[in-house]
Amino acid sequence: MWWDRHAWTMNECCVFLLINNTIDMPDEHEQSATSQDDSLRSNEREADASLAPEKLEEAEMASKLEECRKEKNEYLLGWQRCKADATNIKQQYEARNLNMIQFAAENLILSLIPVLDTFDHALQGKDASDPYVQGFGYVQTQLLSILFRQGLAIISDTGALFDVSRHEAVESVSVTEEKDSDKIIETIEKGYILHGKVIKPAKVKIGEYANTNHET
Repeated sequence: MWWDRHAWTMNECCVFLLINNTIDMPDEHEQSATSQDDSLRSNEREADASLAPEKLEEAEMASKLEECRKEKNEYLLGWQRCKADATNIKQQYEARNLNMIQFAAENLILSLIPVLDTFDHALQGKDASDPYVQGFGYVQTQLLSILFRQGLAIISDTGALFDVSRHEAVESVSVTEEKDSDKIIETIEKGYILHGKVIKPAKVKIGEYANTNHET
């Protein structure tokens, strides 16, 4: 009887130990999953460690590329400014040279204008069939031809409106029609233009309209 009781106690102990071991021992599947998780984490850490230098190198290359872009833009802007400055200087130089060439003979031409005026006064009202007058006119024509090639032009605006930048009024003439007021009635002395610049205004007579009709 005692033995049976002792055997039962031993059985109970075995069952207790079996249950206790079952509780304490982890399941094989859980161990396998844990091991796989640890392996994955280890692989990820190793992969990150191996990629870290590559990422750092890529970041450095990207930074250097951005610096190169900035330098390129700075050089491009500088080159464009220099090109624009060079173009402006060239244009100014050419314009100055052209102006010097065009007006280099201005003083000489100005000194010849009184001679042209003398020709006009000498030939005015003369008989065009007179050989002397014809010879005089031929010399005048030759001189004008030379000056025209140098850019000289004559101001002779009879019938046009008076323009203070081109004309010099020396006399006013009464006109009967209002439309003729401030118009050039007669050119007393020709004016001259050199390359678009008035070097001598024309001396003219201008019309002046006076309304003599008064309402009562």
